[in-house]
Amino acid sequence: MGVVLFYLKKKQPYHQLIWQDDCAVLQVSSATITEEYNYLINPQHPAFTRIKVHRVENFTFDERLMQ
Repeated sequence: MGVVLFYLKKKQPYHQLIWQDDCAVLQVSSATITEEYNYLINPQHPAFTRIKVHRVENFTFDERLMQ
């Protein structure tokens, strides 16, 4: 059984989708960086323990976002 990844181009009620049993990871557009995505992981999904991080990148937080 593979991890199910959903990507939605339209605005959807993410809070409802992420808690469905068929959704382990939900990819959503970043609100601050248009070229990036965020991933919401469902800890209740049966495949949760098999989710692996494949790549980690350094991120410099822009303090101007807090102003």
